[in-house]
Amino acid sequence: MIRTTMILAVSAAPAAAEGLRVVTDIAPVQALVAGVTLEDADVAALLPPGASPHDFSMRPSDAAGLSSADAVIWVGEALTPWMSRPIETLADSAQITTLMDVPGWEPREVANYEEDHDDHDDHDDHDDHDDHDDHDDHAEHDDHDDHDDHDDHDDHDDHDDHADHDNHDDHEDHADHDDHEGHDDHDGHAGEDAQEDHDDHDDHAHAHDHGPIDPHAWLDPVAAGAWSVAIGEALADVDPDSAATYRSNAAAQAEALADLTETIAGQLSDVGPYILPHDAYGYFEDRFGLERVGLVSDTDDQGLGPAHLAELREKVVAGEVACVFYEVGPEPGWVNTLTEGTDVKVMSIDPLGVDVANGPDFYATLLRNMADSFASCTDAS
Repeated sequence: MIRTTMILAVSAAPAAAEGLRVVTDIAPVQALVAGVTLEDADVAALLPPGASPHDFSMRPSDAAGLSSADAVIWVGEALTPWMSRPIETLADSAQITTLMDVPGWEPREVANYEEDHDDHDDHDDHDDHDDHDDHDDHAEHDDHDDHDDHDDHDDHDDHDDHADHDNHDDHEDHADHDDHEGHDDHDGHAGEDAQEDHDDHDDHAHAHDHGPIDPHAWLDPVAAGAWSVAIGEALADVDPDSAATYRSNAAAQAEALADLTETIAGQLSDVGPYILPHDAYGYFEDRFGLERVGLVSDTDDQGLGPAHLAELREKVVAGEVACVFYEVGPEPGWVNTLTEGTDVKVMSIDPLGVDVANGPDFYATLLRNMADSFASCTDAS
């Protein structure tokens, strides 16, 4: 049976008394929940279109939605760390389901996680040593007049944290989400606890550490099928009178996703070598046997530096790359750095469904669009 549950991609405002009120984190999870709920349910996603899941500041209406929710269903803290404390303080009466923790699917480990983080630690230790050396130099020259230059450097640091968000601005007018943009932009914060949670993460927005397990599992339709079953069980616990319907809807959705998996697998048999913006696509790649040539950033969306871009550029120039993908939105500058003067294909990719219309086919369309993007990347030779 095709579900027609209303999906609210605006704020998580309280729903009508007769239906379940369910709050989710991102649009793909919202769509999976909507495929299992009853038609009178309100299913809201806190994250607006085009925003990063790693560093979003909740609004008062979001806090109100959490406070009145019957259920909160989210990927988990590794993806949306700003939700963790508000869930604890505002949604204490709701059924909480963390999809990363449910059974029936296989989480993906982040490649080279320990090695990469050991390198970061060594780098931090080196920086500390350098700072110590600088301090020693200053100690020997107490009368030096130029120490104030460091204050200017500190001011510069204060501006670095949000520099990378500009690329998302053009998506705030996404169709069917206009209401989201018109409310609560400047009318305060989403409760003291929610704002404190945002502040705790703000300085590290682009150094967010997912941990050793990749949280982008909604890009694997097999995982999404297991999540659908878990969603059905969670809703059955909240609304036992409709338990049989939730379980039936969940089973039907899981079956449809299994069929979609087979369809996409047949579509992706001849994908050429490609470069991705960052390591958020591993579940999709693993499921369908794809293998990238390189990444511009690591899984934490941290830039890997000019030397790394130069290495990728060499591969592009040598004809070892068929396509360079960037995430939907304005084309970032590194695309030109990698591809200038070459015939390599440049294409956008949309892991969160920013350009997908709301409706019962949202999740399937998201995956089909991603499959189409990869399928259009033919071999460079």
